[in-house]
Amino acid sequence: MSPAAAAALAALWYAALIAGWVIAPSPSEEPVLVFNAMLERMLQGGFDIAPAAIGMEGFARDGRVIAYFGVLPALLRLPLLAIPGGIALDVTRLSIVAAAAFAVFWQISAVRLLVERRAITPMLAAALGAALVLGGPQVPFLRATMYEEVLHWSSAFAALFVFQALAGLIEENIGGRLRWLALAAGLALLTRASTGAGLMAALAGVMVVLAWRGEKLWRLAGAGGIAAGFVAAVMAVNFARWGNPFTVVDLSAHLMNARFPERMARITAAGEFSLTRFPYGLMYYFAPIWPFYWPGGGLLFADYQARMVEAELPPASFLLSDPLLLLLAARLRLRAASVLAIIAGLALPAALMLGFVFMNHRYRQEFYPLLSFAAFAGIWLRPVGLPSWRTWAGLAAIGIGFSHLFLWFYLRSGMGPADVRAVQMFLRAIGL
Repeated sequence: MSPAAAAALAALWYAALIAGWVIAPSPSEEPVLVFNAMLERMLQGGFDIAPAAIGMEGFARDGRVIAYFGVLPALLRLPLLAIPGGIALDVTRLSIVAAAAFAVFWQISAVRLLVERRAITPMLAAALGAALVLGGPQVPFLRATMYEEVLHWSSAFAALFVFQALAGLIEENIGGRLRWLALAAGLALLTRASTGAGLMAALAGVMVVLAWRGEKLWRLAGAGGIAAGFVAAVMAVNFARWGNPFTVVDLSAHLMNARFPERMARITAAGEFSLTRFPYGLMYYFAPIWPFYWPGGGLLFADYQARMVEAELPPASFLLSDPLLLLLAARLRLRAASVLAIIAGLALPAALMLGFVFMNHRYRQEFYPLLSFAAFAGIWLRPVGLPSWRTWAGLAAIGIGFSHLFLWFYLRSGMGPADVRAVQMFLRAIGL
């Protein structure tokens, strides 16, 4: 199947899921007009936002309210201006489906490239393609929220980056893909800082390797100029919002702190990011036993959560939603300097999420650029010794099933910090 056909079919399924035709949507979902309001204010020359549009998710600074989200989702709403009253239309679901389908196009393009180069058989490619389209990278996150729209678009640009990096690796001419890599990294940076930072780090690493090898200067300069332009744009937005080009968000200014004052205590205890949270983060994302509790008692790690981290429902695990990707990624051998540079950069967002003071289901999306590139590169660099297609098909089926289950969990989960009461409400919502 062509990448375009796969993206079109995926879009139909994703639209059915996010519209609630397959899995009932969350009863608390409301229209999302945050990026509409952001665009309106940007057209007036400002980078703040109407307080009524952002609510408690805003940040207070100098008498204004700021939304910390990247500006690209707002810019994507420019076509609405051509429609009478279009700025009042909620296009969040449409935007998320478009982003997810865009990601599928590049993911399937990568699989097809591996088939064309005879790195895997068509049957193995079918299993991998199904796992990508119907499994972990997109399906568990099809919830119509402003948070998810940002993450889906940043993931889409990351999928473009991963394909271009893989194509350059296979062609042994990654220098010829530098401008594409810079464009993908820049668009991601304009959407979500953590994802974009990882892609920019991967790009910088590749450019250093190529410069050492004597790559043509015009290629390095062209990619560097594209990347620098996006960095300058993001810094300009940061300065307009915070008065500091290097500040992406100031958590101390979050309006939500009034509702959850314990958040700042956690940040004070260990910072916004801390390596000491890695063990808990690995448990949260791979072996989520944290919602367990004894009758009449608190959550299993309640004391640690109270001091160090704010965890959010639902529980989910990469081991269940992505067993095929994980096993393929585990085959990767880091021998080429350019591959090592890309892996190091793509690992940055995942590492940030493992040490971040907030741990959420949607942050799992930050891991997929690393997992997918490692899986694709692992196939290319070690094309022999693969088990039978039945094994991979079984693993893909497991991932697809659990990905849809985790989406159902997500739609039944409330936003915000999870305590025993929130866990009990979640269990009742899923019939337990």
